[in-house]
Amino acid sequence: MTLQDQTLMVPEALPAFPVVLVIGFSKPSMAQTKPWLAALEKEEGINPEQVYRVAVLESVPALVRGFVVSRMRSRIAEDQQHRFLVVKRGTAAWQSWVGYTERDDAYLLVLGGDHGVIQRVQGPVDENKLAALKAMLSVTRAVQQVPADSSTSLPERELESPGLQ
Repeated sequence: MTLQDQTLMVPEALPAFPVVLVIGFSKPSMAQTKPWLAALEKEEGINPEQVYRVAVLESVPALVRGFVVSRMRSRIAEDQQHRFLVVKRGTAAWQSWVGYTERDDAYLLVLGGDHGVIQRVQGPVDENKLAALKAMLSVTRAVQQVPADSSTSLPERELESPGLQ
């Protein structure tokens, strides 16, 4: 779900251009996801529409989860809420997709226009990781052109997603 209460099937519902998913699996992971988001926001050549935040909340008790989502919604600008995803189930599939090893790390996935994973980043932001991510986005934008109304099948993906919600 987005913070605007829209259900999305990830990655299929994402735009057909390269995107970055910044994923956190715990509240302490915010110590790494927030600096990543800030760095990506101020980086030239990265369009904000390419960056999606993902908060995996399945482990948050259901009684508290509504409060947590409400608080997120109040802190995120309305024009950004369509790019903030809240995951309430399927944590194991997400963990498999990102190569999960550390609960409190930030995980970033760069997806191409075909929604295939082309780069994974884990841990705190640093200049080398940021430069590599920016370079990958630049190359991917230049090489991968997916027509908006393409009826051809998508190429094989490096790692198939299980249709995450």
